[in-house]
Amino acid sequence: MVQSNYTLAEHRHRFAAWAAAQAARRALAGATNQALCAALDACSLRRVLSDSSESWPKTTSDFDRQHRLWCGEIIEHLRGASVEATYGRAAKLVAIYVKCLVVCGGHVDHPLASVAHPPVDSILLGALSDREEHAQAHRDLWASTKWTQLDEEGYFEVIQSFREAGLGNPFWTVEKNWAP
Repeated sequence: MVQSNYTLAEHRHRFAAWAAAQAARRALAGATNQALCAALDACSLRRVLSDSSESWPKTTSDFDRQHRLWCGEIIEHLRGASVEATYGRAAKLVAIYVKCLVVCGGHVDHPLASVAHPPVDSILLGALSDREEHAQAHRDLWASTKWTQLDEEGYFEVIQSFREAGLGNPFWTVEKNWAP
């Protein structure tokens, strides 16, 4: 029997958190789905996305500022659970969670869907580094980047390189370069 307080919003949250945890935990010592989902629950991302979409970040600068806050909260929570996650790992959690709830969750026309960062991983970076139409400096960066090792500065260097290369308008379309 389903609990009466189990809503579609809770169902979506659980799915998005599970998907994000699955994507971010590969070879991360001590990282279980439970620990990563708890980190998402502990940060303000869920609360922000639970609020009216009118309060969601709408600009690149607003999203980047929120992203830094959310990832910092995730890293701090995980550190308290004895999991040493990098900014790249926290960013992957945020990206997949937002992708599930906003981009694929029926809000693709909201400005947040246009400015939210795509999930950065080795598949995407490798595919982009092979694309000869991009500047060599960007291709070199993408080829040498290990997303699991990215600190905050390195992560935003990658995101800025995507923007400079004109990738994704809206930003989620960068993933046309990603293949499972």
